[in-house]
Parts: sequence; C-alpha cells; structure tokens
Amino acid sequence: MRVAFFGTPQLAARYLETLATKHEVVGVVTQCDRPRGRKGTPQPPPVKQVGERLDAPVFQPQRGECDAACRALHDLKPDVCVVVAFGQIIPCAPPDDAEALDYINVHYSLLPQLRGAAPVQHAILKGLEHTGVTIQHLVQELDAGDIILQETVDILPDDTTAALMDRLTALGIGALDRALELLDAGQATRKPQDHEAATWAPTIEKSDGTIDWSEPADLIERKTRAFTPWPGASTRVGGKLVKILRASAHMERSSAEGQAGAVVEIAPKRGFAVACGAGRLWVKELQPAGKRPMLSAAYINGAHLEIGSRLG
Repeated sequence: MRVAFFGTPQLAARYLETLATKHEVVGVVTQCDRPRGRKGTPQPPPVKQVGERLDAPVFQPQRGECDAACRALHDLKPDVCVVVAFGQIIPCAPPDDAEALDYINVHYSLLPQLRGAAPVQHAILKGLEHTGVTIQHLVQELDAGDIILQETVDILPDDTTAALMDRLTALGIGALDRALELLDAGQATRKPQDHEAATWAPTIEKSDGTIDWSEPADLIERKTRAFTPWPGASTRVGGKLVKILRASAHMERSSAEGQAGAVVEIAPKRGFAVACGAGRLWVKELQPAGKRPMLSAAYINGAHLEIGSRLG
C-alpha cells in the first residue's frame, strides 16, 4: 500500500521502519525540531531521521497547523494514513477534500479503556492486570474511533512504563501489519466503541512524580514503576531530592497516625521501610540527585538514616 505516516518519538520510528519494509512510504509528518542538550541545539525527532533515510517527503507543521501538511500528503495519493504517537491534533479531512482518506491510529490500551495521552502509565497506576494495543479508525473525538482489531498483553508485577511500552510496541507493530492487510483486502471491520464505558488517561505532569507519603504504599509502589523513566517518583531526604527506582509495598502493616513519611525500619542488607498512609514501602533502589542509581542498603549510612527520619 501507499502509506503516509504521522509520528514523532522513537517508538513511532520503529513502526515507520517496519512499514517501509512492506509498503511504500509516500510522506511523513512529524513535529518540529526541538532544542536538546546544554547548548539547546535543535535536534530532529526520530521519525524525521527515519523519513529522511527513506528519502520520503517530510513535513513538520507547527502545532495547530496540520491542515497544509494534510493537503500536501493527500496530493501524494496515499491509500491510508497511519498515526503513531504524533502528538498533535490531526484534521482527518481537509475542508476542500472531496474524498476523505482513512486515518488509522495505534493506541496503547484496550479501548474504550484509557483514552488519552498516557494510557501505559495509567494502566500501571490503576493496578490493571492486562492492557493491550488497539488499531482504530481516527476521528476528531479523542480515541473514540471504530476499532479494527485489538491485542492483549499481561502487565507483570515489576513492569515499568519503559518495559511495558517496549512490549506493547512489539505487539503493536504486528497488529498494525495485520490491520493494513485487512484494509488492503477490504476485510477490515469497524467495531464501534461503547462510549459510556470510556475511562481516561490524562497527560502525566512533572509534579505527579512527587511522592505523597499519606497515600497507600501499594499506590506509591505503582508510581515508582509508572513514572519510570519519566518523571520519576521522587521525595526529599534531608532536603535533598531522591528518586525511588524500585520498591515493594507491604500492606499488612499499617503506619501509626502522624507517621506517614517516617523511616520505621532499617535492615542493612534489605534497605529501609517508610510508613505510608496505609502500609509501609520498602525502598530497594534509589538515585540521589546528580548521582548514579544505588541500592538503598548502600545509601543508608551516607544519608545518616535512622528510625524516625522523615522523607518528603
């Protein structure tokens, strides 16, 4: 098929590279170059780099200005437009277009569950046992289009967003390939979503990573995984910022009133436990600001932690 591609980050670049092995990529739309590093030098997004290697026309519209790029793509006469983590609203059919193209979107949840920008993080935060990939027809309402197909994956007890995202991407690449085969053969279904069953996965903000020790320990543990690699689940120890990288929740032991955030147990080989609003969190690995990750057992002495030390 002749495919036009919309996407921006590295995971989208993986889809584009695979698409190019079976289909003709007639054009690529991605976000603008962004400043990176200490010098703020503009760097191209990964999808642009792949598009240029494929010698495909690359369009980089400013936010909210996708109409012109869509018109230019339509002039290239693609059979279908594929959207993977593009990051902007796409006008599905330019006003002067007599025949609208089909836009196919890859979404990392089992829609209508977890519509929105951060479905993988919220699947972990909610403690779901499984999630998946949905290939859907794109419409103007957020993630509300008819479903072509879905694939399911289990969420493992130690899954971080990075690990789960990697498995979902491998699953999604295969799912997209099957969906395009169905479209090419005229056999793709259009299963409407149950909009009343929709749940939401809003954007994660940097401030979401700040640990509130009054929350239950199992929720805080899920945050350490959901916010890896960004923004990280962080707290302060002696006024210094520390990211909690790995932890385990023990809900059978509740903290006494007023102790949330206090160190309640120290084990030289195991680490230390912090009282939470319910239960306690055993911190296994952490990363002080400006330093490398370390086991909490190695951190205890240098940080002068003792029973009663307060975090937060």
